Amino acid sequence: NDVNKARLDSLKDAVHRSGLLRDEEDLIKYSNVDASRYPIPKTEGKKYDVIICDAPCSGDGTARKDWQIFPNWTPSVSNALHELQVRLLVRALRCVAKNGYVAYSTCTFNPVENEAVVRTALSQTLRQQKQKQE
Repeated sequence: NDVNKARLDSLKDAVHRSGLLRDEEDLIKYSNVDASRYPIPKTEGKKYDVIICDAPCSGDGTARKDWQIFPNWTPSVSNALHELQVRLLVRALRCVAKNGYVAYSTCTFNPVENEAVVRTALSQTLRQQKQKQE
């Protein structure tokens, strides 16, 4: 899923060119919606086995390729993205099947956008699961 149609088309092309999958349409579901509002499957059988959550980020990890990133980077950029990243990861965790996998990735080194996002999303998800059981 990607909210940006051009990036989604690029992903489809890359998967097809890779040759790793013979019939990727049977294995991969592509969609073009706001991932923070992605529809959560109602039944376990409809949930996804694998979800790759490649969240938007401040991009400081790409500075080795593009030095122009640093003049525009500030801590407030990372802090502003944290909430969105948490929402995206929580949604992914709610959409993955039991015993499935979620890979969370960014191109930043900032712990506010990485470790803190994972910790917050896991805490929220566990809290929601506990509340459902009560």
